[in-house]
Amino acid sequence: MSINAVGFGSGYYSGSNGLCEETRRKLLALGIDPSTVTSEAQAQILIAKAQNIQVVQKTAKSDVQNSCTSEQELIYKAKLLASKVGVSVKNETPLEEILKLISVKLEQLSQDSECKSQKVNFINNCKEEFAIISNQYSVVKQNVNAVYASMNFNANINKMIFGL
Repeated sequence: MSINAVGFGSGYYSGSNGLCEETRRKLLALGIDPSTVTSEAQAQILIAKAQNIQVVQKTAKSDVQNSCTSEQELIYKAKLLASKVGVSVKNETPLEEILKLISVKLEQLSQDSECKSQKVNFINNCKEEFAIISNQYSVVKQNVNAVYASMNFNANINKMIFGL
């Protein structure tokens, strides 16, 4: 590999389009063909755009994974799980109680002496689903508590402002 010019950056320039080796590597890592780039400045702009796109895509994926469901959706999911494991639940039963009933039933099922492999898989799948619903419910409760704390804070500020 021949060196055409020494760069002032963190690498050296090589090739005919004047890109430093580090920039070439970044372009290749991002799936951009370095031969299509005419200057170092254009390469840096393309790298920045590609990295921004990757950040947006990662954020969108994490938003989907961390999206908060409403309590009504969780009640629906919990009722489905309850019917799956054999727990009868009334319409007006609160979510916390449904989760307790499911937990008790899953413990009973897992302690059952005649556990076949299919039954063990079913119980494990139900436990995973229960854990997901429980985690989502704890997020909902945290959000509700945060709203109440914010409202309390605003009320206290208003009291101070108005001298009450």
